[in-house]
Amino acid sequence: MAADTPDRDAVAAVIASNLVAPAGVFLLGWSATVLFGVLAAEFTALVCWSLVKMPFAAKRPRGGAVDRSRVAGLLHRLRGSISLPGPLPPVYPRNAMPLLGGVVFGTIGVVIALAVFGAVASEGLADGEATAIGLGFVVVFLFRAAETVVEYFLHGGYREHSARSAFFEPLVAAFGPA
Repeated sequence: MAADTPDRDAVAAVIASNLVAPAGVFLLGWSATVLFGVLAAEFTALVCWSLVKMPFAAKRPRGGAVDRSRVAGLLHRLRGSISLPGPLPPVYPRNAMPLLGGVVFGTIGVVIALAVFGAVASEGLADGEATAIGLGFVVVFLFRAAETVVEYFLHGGYREHSARSAFFEPLVAAFGPA
């Protein structure tokens, strides 16, 4: 399979994950509160799985702006990786600073998403809404996990990403495409 050709399993996982919210609204009669809760949960899952991807990203980021920083530049100039036992790909120490930035921005984004959900649900949850939100979160989280495992780890997607591009998906979800 060519590097540019997406894997059918990964594409199916993304499509299934993206269909959770519309299926919930149209087939299960979710309210706006449940919809916002599941969307906040999906954003949380995107952030979590992007943070999992970042240490394994093998490509070096474009541009030399990081090289000018004392600590980040030192980590960025490291060429080697740390091999892990089992089927996991190696971890790159140069990805430590972008990972820290991803944790900070991801945490801020999740807090904002949960605050928006809190504003929508300010009058409380009706019977069954908390269960629907929890079920939606579990389904979205598992579909995003399947996508990450299949596309990123099993089929070597980590070779095509830098730590920055591994965190691109939550940024697109929060701010829209560039």
